[in-house]
Amino acid sequence: MMLILVCAGTFLVPAMTSEAAELSEVVSAGVAAAMEQVDDETVLAAAVAPSVVEGYSLLGVVNAESGYINIREEMSTESDVVGKIRKDAICEVVSIEDGWCEIESGEINGYISSDYLLTGAEANEKAESMMAEGKEFETAITMMEYRYGKGVTDIQMEICEYASQFVGNPYRWGGTSLTKGADCSGFTMAVYANYGVSLPHSSSAQANCGERIDISEVQPGDLVFYGGKSIHHVAMYIGNGQVVHAQSSDTGIVVSSMYYNTPTRAVRILQAN
Repeated sequence: MMLILVCAGTFLVPAMTSEAAELSEVVSAGVAAAMEQVDDETVLAAAVAPSVVEGYSLLGVVNAESGYINIREEMSTESDVVGKIRKDAICEVVSIEDGWCEIESGEINGYISSDYLLTGAEANEKAESMMAEGKEFETAITMMEYRYGKGVTDIQMEICEYASQFVGNPYRWGGTSLTKGADCSGFTMAVYANYGVSLPHSSSAQANCGERIDISEVQPGDLVFYGGKSIHHVAMYIGNGQVVHAQSSDTGIVVSSMYYNTPTRAVRILQAN
């Protein structure tokens, strides 16, 4: 059975059947009595648990242990992931069918398992608890935001996508070719050259370019350096705790954790605004 959850106005959609008009008379007698007298479960759900969060008709609150839940394009675990939503984030519940909830949250419309979603009275209770604690409601994020961070600009994402397409290509000492071989600074120099930015072919020299920032403040497109007082390696931060770099002759151009080694400096070449 497909349950389409819809609510408008104070309680009900005006265009619904006479059952909707009669519902207000039976809700006061309790949910059990209402369910006995009204066949339309959609109407019942809308009237019994109107959302306590402004702007939402039928509220959903993600109920997961930790981390992010995948939002799918279709009702299947094999379907493409169109976004991510994490514990305690909220959404508009559009429909429920066969153990899947269609939701709208942030810029995302898609499906998650109903096992991960509180709805109706449970969602309202959770939302009220969060409001009492002064917590802000989060919504779903796009895959780009998940990978690169929320609020990252198009140019920051573009340069990371551009740099990442050369993963797997060779490392070559003194090289500056993104396809035939580059060393660490040759790689970052060539990536930025594609965007009209001129950098020196030296990791220690690049460390003195742009705006120096704290390691904790790195954003996609920033350069991260290794080597302490004697800088000997540079990589590009691409979000989600990762860097892309021409690492060595053994590995070539790879994606690594930013903390594969201890980063000692970071600089911002592209300004976010």
